[in-house]
Amino acid sequence: MIRQKTVHHPWATFGNDMLLGVKADMKTNRSEQEFLPENLLYDFDHARIRGIDGSWRPLVKERRMAVPPGVQVIEPEFPLTPLECAGILAIISAMIFLIEWKRRKTFKYWDATLMLLIGLAGCVLTVMIFSQHPATSLNLQLLLFNPIHLFYIPAVLYRRKTRYWILLLVMVILLLLGSMLQHYAEGVIILALCLLLRIWIHHRNEK
Repeated sequence: MIRQKTVHHPWATFGNDMLLGVKADMKTNRSEQEFLPENLLYDFDHARIRGIDGSWRPLVKERRMAVPPGVQVIEPEFPLTPLECAGILAIISAMIFLIEWKRRKTFKYWDATLMLLIGLAGCVLTVMIFSQHPATSLNLQLLLFNPIHLFYIPAVLYRRKTRYWILLLVMVILLLLGSMLQHYAEGVIILALCLLLRIWIHHRNEK
């Protein structure tokens, strides 16, 4: 229902899909659907009240428009969609992977950049757990997007021995399994596959 309202705004759709969790994918009843004003308007227009004498009368006697609609101005958005950005990320990741494979080395700053982005996004999702919004408390995208990545950035930059890559593998696997229960934001699965490349190259080059 939310996507119907943001169909022409891909980044708004992406943001909603990132923040909303499992409960947003569940079926809703008539009362829950009234969070959309037009649904509430329709139900109020068609609601009836039964009087003491047994007769029925409409709940709404008269409808008036307080403020008439004006001209809607659509601001230009970022030229690329989330899926296109994810595709570019996948191409860059594949190119870096091939170079690393040939040279038998890993680009630590690329790892740190990905960890920083995922970790910061995870901070936002973690805060949303404590929101009063009923659909943000259980978000399976937290399996990957969480602040844990930020704590391992120094170890990756200084090339210290770390179990981070094993932990990341577990996160990615759990995220992919969770996709059977929750619809993720556009491009999240592509990002997960890019991270699998990072895990693979580290496993190969550190032998």
